[in-house]
Amino acid sequence: MKQILIAVLILVVIGGIAYAWFYLLPMQGGNNNIQVTNEQPVVFDVSDPTPQEYIPVLSGVVKSISGSKIELEIDDIEDYLPHTDGTPRLKDTRYVNVSEGTKLMLVNLGKLNAQGSLEEIAIKLSDIKPGARVNVESNVNLRSAKTFDATSIDVIKLPEATK
Repeated sequence: MKQILIAVLILVVIGGIAYAWFYLLPMQGGNNNIQVTNEQPVVFDVSDPTPQEYIPVLSGVVKSISGSKIELEIDDIEDYLPHTDGTPRLKDTRYVNVSEGTKLMLVNLGKLNAQGSLEEIAIKLSDIKPGARVNVESNVNLRSAKTFDATSIDVIKLPEATK
């Protein structure tokens, strides 16, 4: 009986020390690297991080083509958080200059080439039509550039729907 009483007493002492170490010491300003704050964690920084500062590629829809300039409608870069009320994202317009050095490709998302990569076919500017979804790449930061020279434009062809 004495052994059981001593074992229980030892467990109570160990529990008391553990309680003091983990709960009372931080309240007394003890230095055990535990920080107690009332701040709420910032959830959006993890689930919806802000867009990058340097953006070399934009995706959008061709609105019009005039000569060698493409009017491109994109989702507004600053409007990146979810709209809980169901409203659509804000839109922005960018103007893309196409030169002889601009690489123009049709990327077929529904077909693979012999190497197993997406099929890419070289095209001309006249092959790009309003309504086409494109990815535009440039050597400048596209985050705020309203007009810029494109180094490459990929026209995205979606797979045909099966019946």
